[in-house]
Amino acid sequence: MMPGIHRVLSKPGQPSSKLRLVQAIPEQAAKQFGVFTGAQAEASGWSQSALTRAVRSGRLIRLRRGAYLRPQSDQSDQSDQSDQHSAASQRAWLIGVAGVAAALCVSRATVSHASAAALHGLPLLRVPARPCVTIPSELRTRPASLHVHRQPIPQWQLDAQSPVAVTSVARACIDVNREQGLAAALVAADAAVRQGLTTAAELTEVYSSLRGRAGLPSGRQLLELVNGLSESPLESISRLAMASLSQQPELQTSLYAPSGQFLGRVDFFWKHLGVVGEADGRSKYSGDELWQERIRQGRITDTGLLIVRWDWATAMRPAALCERIEHEFQRARQLRAAGIFPRVQTHCAARKVGFGA
Repeated sequence: MMPGIHRVLSKPGQPSSKLRLVQAIPEQAAKQFGVFTGAQAEASGWSQSALTRAVRSGRLIRLRRGAYLRPQSDQSDQSDQSDQHSAASQRAWLIGVAGVAAALCVSRATVSHASAAALHGLPLLRVPARPCVTIPSELRTRPASLHVHRQPIPQWQLDAQSPVAVTSVARACIDVNREQGLAAALVAADAAVRQGLTTAAELTEVYSSLRGRAGLPSGRQLLELVNGLSESPLESISRLAMASLSQQPELQTSLYAPSGQFLGRVDFFWKHLGVVGEADGRSKYSGDELWQERIRQGRITDTGLLIVRWDWATAMRPAALCERIEHEFQRARQLRAAGIFPRVQTHCAARKVGFGA
């Protein structure tokens, strides 16, 4: 058997004579986020006609001229990084690897902005229509099907672990802020800090190096808000929407009954008012999950606390979210004025909402 060729058995029920030969994926793909070039394929035994047939049959995806990828469902190394049942995750993954294809095929191109964030496994509030790359300012080419940014990227703002030119996690978060705004950047940066992929110091250093450039007005606000305690994009968006509240919450607070019984950990807690906030990203619970959540909520409200819940639709309308929460604040004040106080003990993960608090 020729080097680089794997024999694949026929499907059950097919005659053994129906064996077919499939070329091996080039070794370089494992370090290039699954992407490989036509030249790398040819060096591994592929012919141009074999590549064409593989694309037509769906065994390969042609990302751009001269760059290919196995479909995600065939890649075990991607299964831990993205939710294959989520259309948004699939789009984000594709916009990331499309950036890799561009970096491999376009001279001096670096995967950046949302494409770099996707490669780092960060959530995207909005997946762009085209992959993002940054090229040096002096290059006047405008590659088709790419969102091209032009500026130098210092070596220290690249991912040192990647053989493909990709911006670092901190630089990707700041670039997302410049291109898509504060909300999208906060979603990505909160996740990055929570996962230990970057730090407040790294984000600040990158921000300071770009100060004075276009698109950074909200960079300082991002640094003040970013917090590794937010456990989901919805919680990040909710914190941003709460900016105009009369009182800011504690995050990830554990509640205990006077007896010491653990009642639950809540997303947001206004201790002096006795109000709990829960950002509910699941549109539908299973029967058992719904029952368990009702039991948990009952234990919390039995202590005299008030609970306000909201979903994505409400969080994306800051005025509506703040009005709902302020309504519970008013109810809580009336109860406290009547001498009714919650009977609960707390342990808060951190009282500061952001690094700049």
